[in-house]
Amino acid sequence: MKILISGGTGYIGRHIINSFKNDEIYVLSRSKEGSEGNVKYVRWNPPNRDWERGIERPDLIINLAGKSIGEGRWNERMKEELVVSRLNSTKSLVDYGNSAGVPMMVSASAVGYYGNRGDEFLTEESKPGNDFLANLAVKWEEEASKFKGNLVILRFGVVVGKEAPLLQNILKGVKLRSAKKLGTGRQWYSWIHVDDIPNIIKFSIDNKLEGPINASSPNPLRNEDFMKVISLAYGKKQYFSLPTPILKMVLGELADYLVLSSQRAVPEKLKAKGYKFKFEKLEEAIQASL
Repeated sequence: MKILISGGTGYIGRHIINSFKNDEIYVLSRSKEGSEGNVKYVRWNPPNRDWERGIERPDLIINLAGKSIGEGRWNERMKEELVVSRLNSTKSLVDYGNSAGVPMMVSASAVGYYGNRGDEFLTEESKPGNDFLANLAVKWEEEASKFKGNLVILRFGVVVGKEAPLLQNILKGVKLRSAKKLGTGRQWYSWIHVDDIPNIIKFSIDNKLEGPINASSPNPLRNEDFMKVISLAYGKKQYFSLPTPILKMVLGELADYLVLSSQRAVPEKLKAKGYKFKFEKLEEAIQASL
């Protein structure tokens, strides 16, 4: 199988590439060129489409490109980059996929699609929220939905794994691993171990899944329980809590989305099709991530 992947040099992308060792992979990169084993790196700069000349028609497109939401404090310029980086790359891939007749595309999104929803159970059929990240996810998914082939949209929870960037931001500094809770501690975290992501992609291919899929464990946790698991794993006693005003002072607007927002997403589609998670419980996922 030939696979074209954007965002392949990022954390999730590297794990996906490593799981498709018997396939021919093209990685779209802004800085890297050349070949390494079964991987060919092709320079791209969307919306410019010169990169198309460097590949043969793939059987699958995996779209992960987009600036990380956790890269520093937000300002209007940063927020614009979050939007543009996702929409330009997705449009470029969709236009190429449609013109080349690529049969399948897997495109990234996030459980932030649902907004801050408290204790509500969120399935793939739940309506989107109406904050910045929710609106960003909606626009991202709408652009991907212009793809004419079989489209799977993976709404990722917090990705857990060794050196997982977003998890590291949540746990920045050893002291934070001793926290009892962040904010009220009642907000729900939907999460997924990075090893489950390529497995879900392969499962989606084999089972011909379509549309949005909650790529998150069937066992979301409240923040206070999430922090307890972290503290126990690192052998830390829980000494203190970080109230909402302090988090907002340190992280700015990002605090509302990175640590304080509540999404109790459940993977109804995957469960209905019989997908078996490698890591269903956070305790096991964190132990595998130390």
